[in-house]
Amino acid sequence: MRNFGIFYFALFVLSALSPAHLKAQTISLTKIASLGPEVSETSGLLNIDGRIFTHNDSGNKAELYELDTLSGAVKRKIIVANASNIDWEDLSSDDNFIYIGDFGNNKGDRKNLRIYRVSREQLLFSENLLADTISFSYNDQKTFSSSLYSTNFDAESFIVGESNIYVFTKNWGNFKTNIYKLPSAPGNYQAIKIDSLNVNGLVTCATYNANDKSLVLAGYTFSAFSEDFLCTVYFDKGNADLLQRFSINNATGIQIEGICQSGNHYYLSNETSSVLSASLFKISLLELLTGLSATKTNKNIISGPVNNLLHILDGNKYQISIFDSSGKKMFYGTLSSITTHDWPRGLYIAHIINTEMNYTSVEKLFVGHE
Repeated sequence: MRNFGIFYFALFVLSALSPAHLKAQTISLTKIASLGPEVSETSGLLNIDGRIFTHNDSGNKAELYELDTLSGAVKRKIIVANASNIDWEDLSSDDNFIYIGDFGNNKGDRKNLRIYRVSREQLLFSENLLADTISFSYNDQKTFSSSLYSTNFDAESFIVGESNIYVFTKNWGNFKTNIYKLPSAPGNYQAIKIDSLNVNGLVTCATYNANDKSLVLAGYTFSAFSEDFLCTVYFDKGNADLLQRFSINNATGIQIEGICQSGNHYYLSNETSSVLSASLFKISLLELLTGLSATKTNKNIISGPVNNLLHILDGNKYQISIFDSSGKKMFYGTLSSITTHDWPRGLYIAHIINTEMNYTSVEKLFVGHE
């Protein structure tokens, strides 16, 4: 939570080119609805089976809220009975559990950082939850003196993958984000620093898709030339590359705090500020890159690459267009296999037309070279 006035906010999305390919592009958020007073300090979003959940941040109740994605209304209130909300900042999930990050630390002096873990099934069907606790400290933090808005041990975002938790710090001291790794099982751990990204800003939330290794970080810049932006990054097994960047041209100062993926779209939420009341937004990265949209989502039409080849199931049925993350068209045609040996490492968008059943779908593909 920010109690220091109005600043400019940023958004980081993950794609996959080398930093040399970074270039400025713009994107706009589409507002879906205003959020009610119950979630005026929304500080995280999570999509579970098409249902969107949020929570408030520091000093609020230990409660989760299910949102109506059309009206923004609170559909359900869920109490985490054995938890407290010192500074809840983000939500994440794996196949069996959802996780609540209680690790906001803008003075750098907390010694009770923790992540609550709750059964996904409980969340979906009960209004009273019991949580396990994952306690942690940063392995390289040696001092805990209080220093407001200057610490590199604040955090507002994390993801869960491969039985691990990855925390992304909000570095007031150098405007980077450090990545810390710890187990996702209940216990008391030292979080190990494994990587760092020079995001030139302050990260506020994250969402991760393990299928295409796409990570989205949200945050804001903090300087005389503050701006809102999107960056694409590649994340796999703790390794992160900061890639494509997009300015958000209609989001200045709205305090984006939550983000989650739903299909080929991302939902975002902002907490109430003097600029705008708490609201729910939506963006489509795929339509931004290609100018194309899908009428149906189909998985696994394209597989690979294996040995520098993409393989298309029943290739003669599909008209395939593949774009890189700058929107450049890399392939167009109906082949059953496509060579990728000279394609740069990165995330690609495939727009697929089924010529027999008259529908289109979109898939994300990662091309990597050893």
